[in-house]
Amino acid sequence: MRHGFGDKSLMGLLRTGLLVAGIVWSLSEVFAGDVSTMSGKVVAINLAATPPVIVVESKGRGNDPFVVGASVGPATDISRGARKVRLEDLKVGETVIISFGRSEQGHAARAIHAK
Repeated sequence: MRHGFGDKSLMGLLRTGLLVAGIVWSLSEVFAGDVSTMSGKVVAINLAATPPVIVVESKGRGNDPFVVGASVGPATDISRGARKVRLEDLKVGETVIISFGRSEQGHAARAIHAK
């Protein structure tokens, strides 16, 4: 007796559900920790990395450079002024404010705002 779902459809649905649950769990782990915000200049953007990465340098204590590299996921809010932009729209040398969370996997950008 068939109920509208074949074995293959049911397995596909189950796999999709597990994938979504895994993504939500990993993002919640990243964003559940401490969040830091800093202002600095973009020194590098790697669009070829998976996920893409942005590197921002700021002045730390005693004017020593403080550098943060953060992965940029699809949930990262990126803007210039009041407009949303893409990571590839940002330029090396541009001043940004970046908010990022820390996890065992490294830093993950939550928001990037270009001035």
